[in-house]
Amino acid sequence: MKKETTFTAKQVGERIRERRTELRLSMSQLGDRLSVNKSTIQRYEADGVDPKRTMIINGLAEALLTTPEWLTGLSEEKEY
Repeated sequence: MKKETTFTAKQVGERIRERRTELRLSMSQLGDRLSVNKSTIQRYEADGVDPKRTMIINGLAEALLTTPEWLTGLSEEKEY
């Protein structure tokens, strides 16, 4: 089921943390998948990611084995 509006940056951050935890990935491991520092992952989770930043969202979705639509709240379908 589709929603009409995307999440706020903070809500995207919450989904990043939720999915990372489900996959049992540390912040460092997720950072390695994205070629960024652990501190960047901490910032993404704490401060969020603007849903309009598609390059970041798409990379996160791929690293977290989910869809950009789920990360941004456009879909409740978590899996590919």
